[in-house]
Amino acid sequence: MNAWARFALIAALASSLTACGTKGQAIKPDSNGYLPTGAQGEAARARTVVAERIDTHDFKGLALVTATDSTVTQVRNLGYFGETIDLKELQRRIVEKGIQDKVPAVNDRIGINNAARYYQKFLWIHYDSEKRDGKSFVKLIGTDPMTLRDVFVAERELVNPILTWNGYTDQNTWYPLFNSFIEWLKSN
Repeated sequence: MNAWARFALIAALASSLTACGTKGQAIKPDSNGYLPTGAQGEAARARTVVAERIDTHDFKGLALVTATDSTVTQVRNLGYFGETIDLKELQRRIVEKGIQDKVPAVNDRIGINNAARYYQKFLWIHYDSEKRDGKSFVKLIGTDPMTLRDVFVAERELVNPILTWNGYTDQNTWYPLFNSFIEWLKSN
C-alpha cells in the first residue's frame, strides 16, 4: 500500500471514530428533558448508586461545579439551578463579600463546607473515579456541602478507547451520567 492510500485509510478511520460521538460538547435537554445518547434520540442513563430524597429547594438557587468548563456549561444548560458557578467564581464572591477569614480556602471538603455555611447554600457537583474488579468507573456526584453527604451518585464504566470504536464520548459516558442526574432532580 502506498503512502497516499495509507494516509487515506487512516483519515477515514479517524473520521469514523469521531463520527461516533462528541467529546466535551454541552447541549440542552431535548423536549423530554433528557440528553439524547443515540441515533433515535433515546436517553440512556448511567447506574444510579445513591439517590437520596431531599428538599432541593435549598439547593435550587446555586450549583457549584468543580469540574471542566464543559461540565459547568452542561449544568447551566439543564436550566434547573438559578446560578451555576465554578470554583474561581466562588472564590471571587467570597472575597467580594469579605468573608475570606471564615472561608480561607475552598480546595478541600472543609473549605466547601465553610463556603456553604458562610456564603450561601448550594449543591456541589463534581466527578470522581474508582477502580473496582479490574474495571474503571467515573462518577457524577451531587454533595450537600452542609453535611458533606453525597446525596446523588451515578457511575458509568469507562471502556478503553483504544480497544473500542466509540471511546469516551459524551453520548456513551457523560450524557448518561447527566440523564441519571436529571432523573434524580425531577424525582425531588
